[in-house]
Amino acid sequence: MPNIFDDIKQKVKIEDVASYLGYKVNPKAGTRGLYLEMVMPDGKGGKTDTIVINRKGSKRWETYFHRDGKGGSVIDFVRENLRSLGASAGGDEWKSIFDAFRKFTNLPEDAYTKDLSLLEWQKNKTPPAFDSSRYESVPVTEDMDAAKLIFGQRALTEDTIRTFAPWIELIRNKTSSFQHPSLGFPYREPGSDKIVGYEVRGYGTFKGMATGTNATTAAWIVDKTPTGNPRDVRNVFFAESAYDIMALYQYNRLMMHPENSVFISTGGQMSQQQVSRTMKYYSNARAIDCFDNDIYGRLYGIRMAAIVSGVHLEVVKTDEGARFSADGKQFFLPTDKVTLLEFAKQVPLSLRCGMKKAPEGYKDWNDVVMHRQMGDMLTPSKYDRDEKLRLKRMSGIKH
Repeated sequence: MPNIFDDIKQKVKIEDVASYLGYKVNPKAGTRGLYLEMVMPDGKGGKTDTIVINRKGSKRWETYFHRDGKGGSVIDFVRENLRSLGASAGGDEWKSIFDAFRKFTNLPEDAYTKDLSLLEWQKNKTPPAFDSSRYESVPVTEDMDAAKLIFGQRALTEDTIRTFAPWIELIRNKTSSFQHPSLGFPYREPGSDKIVGYEVRGYGTFKGMATGTNATTAAWIVDKTPTGNPRDVRNVFFAESAYDIMALYQYNRLMMHPENSVFISTGGQMSQQQVSRTMKYYSNARAIDCFDNDIYGRLYGIRMAAIVSGVHLEVVKTDEGARFSADGKQFFLPTDKVTLLEFAKQVPLSLRCGMKKAPEGYKDWNDVVMHRQMGDMLTPSKYDRDEKLRLKRMSGIKH
């Protein structure tokens, strides 16, 4: 039975979505109109990504692929670019995909809920559940040489590795021909010991998620409190990757208080439930924004603060900045003003929100320990302030 997404694939071109995201056509790479190559400029004369669009299409619609082989239909392209299109990746992912497509169609908002044929389509598209039996796993300390070989690429020390070792495993997919182990950062829901997936890092630039990983309600949660009582936790540090969390700790360890702190990696995509469930469990704690300093990381920090503060937030990122609708108040912030502090001037936020951003000129905490600065930092990072200054600048914030 046909459904809305089948219809969308006929009406929305990959080229249109790519152009909206900032991709440019490479006129030198055409092949008689059958293929179209588009690149994402990096602002320095180079490119950060390339896609090739098959205009003829393998079925009834066009397809695309990246140079690494990943690709699919326009549905897949929108799905992998959800956050760039201003749509949340949490909750009902297919509803978020539909909402993103409404930028390119005149579909009414209720068309998604009225299309009953989507139920069967979604069931067939739902990825398999996480199956721990597919993986061989051992504590990371059982082969520190292998671990240091991977961590060393990120300038993370053996002392840091051993500090986080109880929450890291060396894993190998039994169905893969690749014999070398990867780092597995177990995902759990707050208060649970059950592993529901892995954030995976390997040699070189390899990263990903184990098949079926629950990254909606679970995350990599490192609870270092000696009592194990969630009410004893005072700070929950949120970052985009396990590497960033470990680097944050390594660089600031003399100022950290592990006895009352919890460290969270959201795996590069932050869902509403990752934040809300965590902060409900650690009910006396503040949520600390340690997300990246790029535009997406700053938007994650704003979304995190809105969730903690009970603010209903909708965001649409544009080339010039971001449009916000927060509890009915609508406003626009240019790119260099898309920060938590500027947002707090427009919307009262809870005192349960805090910040521990990487210093000025660095994209994230891992880049700090690697001494790798950003070439074109858009916004000076002034987040690493003491508590007094933080409260002063965020005046008007509600409890």
